[in-house]
Amino acid sequence: MFSRLLVPLDGSRLAESALSAAAEVGRRLGAGVTLYHALERGAPPTVHGDRHLTLPVEVEAYLSGVAAWLEERGVTAAARFDADPGDVASHIAAAAAREGADLVILCTHGSGGLRGLLYGRVAQQVLQRGTVPVLLVTPSPAGRAQTFLCRKILVPL
Repeated sequence: MFSRLLVPLDGSRLAESALSAAAEVGRRLGAGVTLYHALERGAPPTVHGDRHLTLPVEVEAYLSGVAAWLEERGVTAAARFDADPGDVASHIAAAAAREGADLVILCTHGSGGLRGLLYGRVAQQVLQRGTVPVLLVTPSPAGRAQTFLCRKILVPL
């Protein structure tokens, strides 16, 4: 079963769409959640229409707020970040292994090429590079406020 979930966040409302799934899965299974952010080198000023987190103090405050939101929903949460990574997807995959995650819950963003349209560049690369199962969540403008309702699960073999 799943006892440790990793939720990578970039600070955008779209990425936060994964939080409702993490809260529901974590609460139902009694799994803890590790929130993760990779500070990008030379990051653009915005990400998916939201201000990009570029300073460690911003990341710590943001992740602490998200952890408090999860804990209000009965889910134990911890926050981790890596400063100045070169390749975000590789850092997410490494964080999943380092944190002992059983499942990565990640929002798709959908940009760049056919696969990018379906999954998003980072989500696609995490799927390729990681060894931990990944639950991809469709983004919503509502972000963490959306309700997670799982109707179908695709298990590619």
